[in-house]
Amino acid sequence: MSAKNFKFVSPGVFINEIDNSQLPKSAPPVGPVVIGRFRRGPAFLPTRVESLSELIEIFGEPIRGQEASDVWRGGIPTAPTFGAYAAAAWLKNGAPLTVVRILGDQHPTIGTATDDSAAGWKMGSTPAAQGNPGGAYGLFLINSGSSAAGATGSFDGVLAATWYFDQGGLILSGSIAGASNTVVSGSGVLIESETASSSPGYTFTAELFASGTHGEGSASEVVRFNFDKNSKFYARKVFNTDPTRTNTALVSSNGDRKNYFLGETFEKSVGDTVSGAKCYGVILPLGNGSRAAQNFKKAAVPAQTGFFVSQDLRTTAGSAVPANNILSPAYNPDNPALCVRLFKFHTLSAGEAEQRTFKISIENVKYSQRADIDPYGTFSVVIRSIRDNDSAPRVVERFDNCNLNPNSANYVAKMVGDQYYKWDNTKKRLTEYGTYPNNSRILRIEMASEVDLGQADAELLPFGVQGPVKKQGFRLSFSSGSATFGYGTGSFMSHTSSFEDANVDTQYLNVYKTKANAFKWTGGVDETGLLTPDGTGSAQPGINAVTDGILWGGLYIGSGSTNNHVSGAIGQSQWVANVKFPDVFQRSAASDGNLSDPTLAYFGYSTNSGSVNTAFEASNIDLLRPLPSDFDNFATDSYTKRMFVFSLDDLSASAAGTYSYSSGSRAAGTSVTARSGSYKDILDAGYDRFTAPLFGGFDGLDVIEAEPFNNTRALRADAGETTYAMYYSVKKAIDILADPEFVEMNLVTIPGVTNENLTQHLINVCEDRADALAIIDPRGGYSPAAELAGTEQDRISATHIDDVVNNMQRRAINSSYGCAYYPWIRLSDDITGGSLWAPPSVAAIGAMASSDKKKAVWFAPAGFNRGGLSLGAAGFPVTNVRSKLTSADRDDLYEANINPIASFPNEGIVIFGQKTLQVTPSALDRINVRRLMIFVKKQVSRIAANLLFDQNVPTTWNRFKSQVDPFLSNIRTAFGLTDFKVVLDETTTTPELVDRNIMYAKIFLKPARSIEFIAIDFNITNTGASFDD
Repeated sequence: MSAKNFKFVSPGVFINEIDNSQLPKSAPPVGPVVIGRFRRGPAFLPTRVESLSELIEIFGEPIRGQEASDVWRGGIPTAPTFGAYAAAAWLKNGAPLTVVRILGDQHPTIGTATDDSAAGWKMGSTPAAQGNPGGAYGLFLINSGSSAAGATGSFDGVLAATWYFDQGGLILSGSIAGASNTVVSGSGVLIESETASSSPGYTFTAELFASGTHGEGSASEVVRFNFDKNSKFYARKVFNTDPTRTNTALVSSNGDRKNYFLGETFEKSVGDTVSGAKCYGVILPLGNGSRAAQNFKKAAVPAQTGFFVSQDLRTTAGSAVPANNILSPAYNPDNPALCVRLFKFHTLSAGEAEQRTFKISIENVKYSQRADIDPYGTFSVVIRSIRDNDSAPRVVERFDNCNLNPNSANYVAKMVGDQYYKWDNTKKRLTEYGTYPNNSRILRIEMASEVDLGQADAELLPFGVQGPVKKQGFRLSFSSGSATFGYGTGSFMSHTSSFEDANVDTQYLNVYKTKANAFKWTGGVDETGLLTPDGTGSAQPGINAVTDGILWGGLYIGSGSTNNHVSGAIGQSQWVANVKFPDVFQRSAASDGNLSDPTLAYFGYSTNSGSVNTAFEASNIDLLRPLPSDFDNFATDSYTKRMFVFSLDDLSASAAGTYSYSSGSRAAGTSVTARSGSYKDILDAGYDRFTAPLFGGFDGLDVIEAEPFNNTRALRADAGETTYAMYYSVKKAIDILADPEFVEMNLVTIPGVTNENLTQHLINVCEDRADALAIIDPRGGYSPAAELAGTEQDRISATHIDDVVNNMQRRAINSSYGCAYYPWIRLSDDITGGSLWAPPSVAAIGAMASSDKKKAVWFAPAGFNRGGLSLGAAGFPVTNVRSKLTSADRDDLYEANINPIASFPNEGIVIFGQKTLQVTPSALDRINVRRLMIFVKKQVSRIAANLLFDQNVPTTWNRFKSQVDPFLSNIRTAFGLTDFKVVLDETTTTPELVDRNIMYAKIFLKPARSIEFIAIDFNITNTGASFDD
């Protein structure tokens, strides 16, 4: 420290401590990259993980598969997540590791295709007049009200369930509404629930048809069901909820295979909407000619919240109090002119997992107490478990004292972070967007430009939030005068055009036929068109009104008559049902859940089962799912609307001091802030918090595939980037790793992927980088249940080692930057319990981590000392192998450069080889030498990097040698090298190279070789022989 930095005024001794002993920061260690499926976490973004606990925190536990009885709602794949097991196997013995989670993506040129080139899934076609289209069918439950024969009224209804069919369809059978003595079967027919009950226990009978013209013929399945979770007839217990059972490639055509699965069900919505002793049910096709309800063909997208909106700054206080405290224009929290849109959140990862796991709360909303000093208020952003309740919040992340001042250190965008990456398919690289680094591991924030530019009123605070987007409701009308059953153009939900509107009823909802409990869609000539009802009952060719009987939208035209109605049937007079699609749930009162302090209530989105029952309501999962591909998940149009737009401005207080929420109360002049004249009063009362859901995230995967990245179909041999979406997805993940300056790694694997073009591409990337070894799984041999139908015995019988050997030899790979192992291993999962068959790459990467921990990278990760899988070398205990290899099998595999995983009676299961895929004989045809060279090159490169732009003179050369020599000497001491030599002088860096700004060194290495073959002669001699001879 210079003396001039001291302040000398009067005499004295001045002391300062300077620490020059600090060690320079060492370079972070380099680990492998694992590409694969994980339960959740960032997708297509290399994410460094330092420990097994951190892996589970970010990406979730590994999934063994077949863990959920309700696959659709459980969201757990029926096939194992091999990538997660490989990552865990490494982290049990080593660190760090980089994860690249893959989801379904598609080539930018694909657009709206619905074949294998597009990500996502699709079931059947839009229900139409003829054929076997399958598609999506909804059950709508409608209040019976007090409707007797000839009653006129308007009753509420709600979508209760959705079924998806690859072909065929379903109908309800039972008594026609209002006429218990008339039993029919049909779709588009109002059927009365079977027995007197209470919601949601209304019981119906469904007939499901596997083929035929929409149910013509005999039903393949007859199911009694209701929506009471405690009933043995609960819909999710009695219907198939596993989409993979519809896959003919996975399930044989016996009783196990289904042609449908039950998707979304909305139990709480049924209970909240339908009441009374009985109700009416009607099956209707979902979708119309332009918007298909069964088409989810699209790439993965992140979940979002709606925009968080501000308070209404208008006041009703003072001398200009409007009549009844009603302001003009009328208050509407979704009007950005009144309630400014401030920000919204996006999940960092695409996919559905985060919306199934988390919810977002805003709390501790405070206005500024000294607006003259700092006009900005503060608030907290809290990420909570979706399964908690307000009496016991489970906080995952929180950001306190946030504000909306872009110049503040506590600006909410700085606190949370707003950065994200987008893939540039032309440049084959990820491009970073955003300004502030992400401090959240789950979310990023998107600020409204007005706020981010500092142009918003400083008094604004987050006061409410937009809810998820849903389909518009519609009106069912039953009229005896015109014999119609259609979708009205008017709406009880204040929109001019409803989702299932004119296009639908004129296309395929007009005429239905019933006969002997069978149903089929009917039409015009040869039943290929539509039979439009005209009130006359006249039949078109193919329909016999006399012998068959015809149902026109709930109006029964009985056999032998025209335009007659069943006595007492609904439809003899005007009858209207206002039907909606379900909403997510909201807290209605601070008293809900019996909180000890009502001001701890989070208004807005609620995941509770009821106002008293605070258990998690499972139908939340279905309410947050994405809309089909023809809809916008996050913006509304004439077909969609918001489930809610919440605001603290709509909280009201009773005379007894009970606070409750009612949408529209501020507009009506009855809310706290309308009556008091200031938004501050609701905050002063302690009601300063609310919750919002995440919604609309999508995995982009095919739900009928147990393993979306299976090698038989999704990654078939002839797959390409523009023809198969899953191929594009895996290749994209590999391409992300191509730049060594973007991702550091020394190993890489994609467990379970055997597509030869993809594994070759992985090797090529490693070879181009020259700093990583690819562990690939060879094609052929064992195929797990996620690949093919049949029994396990069938799959074992189809396993032939010759296929594996021949496939590898045919490929003629000659690279030391790749290696392969065989066969599959039985892995004991000590994280979640149970066991599973795993590809050999999982054992290989685990053994390499174990070997590195015990010794170093230049020791062979094989043999009984470091490759003993029965002893835990793979990280997980290995209990069996899929193929017991003979000595001849091991020879064949090793000659093809495939490392055998052998099973010995006494020694157990062991990795019994360490070859790379290099055919040319050299030291680099062994894994230990290749890994040694990767390690040495990385470390020497780091040493050299510190000399860049220094003077190209002998002094600098000596600095280089003074660091490299001890580094290599240590490796030699540790048995990685037998000798080495570093040459850097005028003979290497010649004057010509100096003039070209090049420093050139030569390093000569003699790598230590491992023992793979031991030859011992036993010489037997005569008794008198001398051993010295």
